[in-house]
Amino acid sequence: DKYEIPVCRTCGNLAAPGDRANFRRLRRGLWCPACGDTGDVVAVNMPYATKLLLQELMAMHIRPALGLTE
Repeated sequence: DKYEIPVCRTCGNLAAPGDRANFRRLRRGLWCPACGDTGDVVAVNMPYATKLLLQELMAMHIRPALGLTE
């Protein structure tokens, strides 16, 4: 049930794939929709159910921020 998701280190939000300038055009790379950062995105392992919960909260306009530690 382990799943790897991209998370922005700056603000703790889930990162999005694609191009920041053109949201519909998929490109290689990740960027953070909340703060616009493109360089500080890391992969985090978590259960798939947790990822779904985070996405459901985001759909209700609740912004869950993850606190990352080394």
